[in-house]
Amino acid sequence: MWWASKSTKTHVPILKGLTITQVRDVGGFDIGVMWQSQFKQASVLLEGPFDTVSNYELLELWRTHMAEKSIVGSISTIAQPICTGMPMYALITFLTPGMPKDEAETLVAKEISDCYAPYTVDITWNPLSLLDVAEYSSTIWAPNTENVEFPPLAEQVQESLTSITCDDVTRIVYDVLEDNAINQEINSLVSTGILRDFEEVYRIEVNRLTTDAFRESEKTARLFRRSGILVIETADENSCEQLASEIIGALSPKARLRISRMIGRQHLGALLAAGIPAYGWQYNEHVAS
Repeated sequence: MWWASKSTKTHVPILKGLTITQVRDVGGFDIGVMWQSQFKQASVLLEGPFDTVSNYELLELWRTHMAEKSIVGSISTIAQPICTGMPMYALITFLTPGMPKDEAETLVAKEISDCYAPYTVDITWNPLSLLDVAEYSSTIWAPNTENVEFPPLAEQVQESLTSITCDDVTRIVYDVLEDNAINQEINSLVSTGILRDFEEVYRIEVNRLTTDAFRESEKTARLFRRSGILVIETADENSCEQLASEIIGALSPKARLRISRMIGRQHLGALLAAGIPAYGWQYNEHVAS
């Protein structure tokens, strides 16, 4: 194996049953497929072109295209400020209930090319391999790690009701209520923000597809149940609170009323920032005491 697990590292219960396998898709790309045994679901991570971060309309077209695929359950995008030079990432989770792991992986290998290179939308993503996914998730969740491993294991994880520390990095997580105008305001603020040393901000937008039956029964139903997550990161809790105050203070009054501190589930935001499919509707328990 190219990674080595160490007994001294912290195993987070939510990562139990999470594995990754590499499959070859129809385009000849090696794809890292994450598998969650408790939910029988498969997920992949894509890396986007740099200018995707600020092109909200293009992302909406792509998400709408993805909604036409009956096996797609959710689409999440992960963005950082442009000043970091980091691309946007997309986490796609497929609906594979009742399927054995190998059948689900075969289905993903067949369908994924129309996700990262659709004919009808002018966007191309780079599908990440097993090693790419492991390196990205380890860098975010376990910044002190010396060996690449999956699922990522930090040397130390400490979570309170209002913050989480993984190794030498502290994070604060906020929920953002569904509102297109507010989402765009926060996206604009995050994408153009200037960060100091040891500061990071992750803007995550989770789009859970609604079913045809739900849309037929609810006249106002949309294609997605949309929620936002804002992850603020620094080297310690005091500076993290300071950066959070600066960011919240830069928002309009209307936006401030639609953003709230995530209580007791900070790990969900941190894991999503790391490209791990940790969704609030599947993990309802609070882990902090």
